Amino acid sequence: MSAFGNLNMTRVLQRALETEIQFGDWWYVPTYKLLIHDQPFYQIDLDECKTQGEILSWVQHIIPKNWATPQTIGNLILAIDSSIGLRGIAKDKSIEKVHERSAL
Repeated sequence: MSAFGNLNMTRVLQRALETEIQFGDWWYVPTYKLLIHDQPFYQIDLDECKTQGEILSWVQHIIPKNWATPQTIGNLILAIDSSIGLRGIAKDKSIEKVHERSAL
């Protein structure tokens, strides 16, 4: 659960609409560093995405949802890249080790 669990979600959604940063069915709320999916409601706390592995974990978490279409996943990745970036995120050491083993 996000550290923002106690926020008034109506207020958060209003901020998302005010900022008009929309990626398909995802909204970015810079004030709270949240990505919000509107129907059904779902939120991702971007402060929990400090490594590439954590981002991948969120994407993998969303994929099996019955509402997650390929377009929804593509918009999620675009929203993450546009809001916090994908290239500047710290690499997980475990990911580097997998790449080293696969190169052998």
